[in-house]
Amino acid sequence: MAMKYRFSRAATGCIGLFLLLLFFSGNVLAANLTLERKISQQLDSPALIGESVWLETGNIRFFAILSESLTSELIGGVILLHDTGQHADWHEIIAPLRHHLSEKGWDTLSIQLPVTSKLDLASNTLLSDASLRIQAAVDYFSARENTNLVLIGHGLGAHMALTYLAEAPSVSVRALVALSLSAESGKTESTVISSISSIKVPMFDLYGSLDQPNVTDSAKARRAAGKKHLKEKYRQSQIMGANHDYTGLQESLQRRIEAWLKRVAQGMEKPR
Repeated sequence: MAMKYRFSRAATGCIGLFLLLLFFSGNVLAANLTLERKISQQLDSPALIGESVWLETGNIRFFAILSESLTSELIGGVILLHDTGQHADWHEIIAPLRHHLSEKGWDTLSIQLPVTSKLDLASNTLLSDASLRIQAAVDYFSARENTNLVLIGHGLGAHMALTYLAEAPSVSVRALVALSLSAESGKTESTVISSISSIKVPMFDLYGSLDQPNVTDSAKARRAAGKKHLKEKYRQSQIMGANHDYTGLQESLQRRIEAWLKRVAQGMEKPR
């Protein structure tokens, strides 16, 4: 398994280069479907650890990776949402998390989000497109009779998950893990702060002490909104020494997420 994972990581290096070039270019539309298709086709290969899944939202077909639970009892399903400039099998955070959680009793589905430029990150159209994809992932799990679902988003993926839960919540989604979520520092009416004040499910707001400034600077405002609205259902935690990608601290990240999920999302266990 380890050898395969190293090969998968190396194989996706060229995809990361494509995404970095796009991220620092302002000359693309909010959703670059051509580049997304190329990325998805490269991920959908024999080197992939997991099962390729293609989902649809209207006339858009998008890629996802399913990793089924490796335990005899299924706890539920986790939908993973990557950050901007990354993809559905990103070697930091996303790929390690989907493997780890599948070993702990979760089916995981990592979905490819729209490929964007740096200038399009706050686009309402982008957030709406992402919400449609999240709903398609929820529907996919519902068809598998898996209704104890958790959203785990990183960076922009966390913003997308939060927006989905604030505007079109699903009864199947029981909790949200928001990794490195950013909000406009000091602005209580930001879209992120407003969304935190609208959701109903437990929320784990986790970030690194060396995270991006827009993440660390807005931590106090996020915590105030969470404690006021969600009360005991909100928890914020900081991993000391962690950067935006939690480099070298993946195991600590995984342990904290796993421990929190045991408390808030144990609603469905059934023999396989």
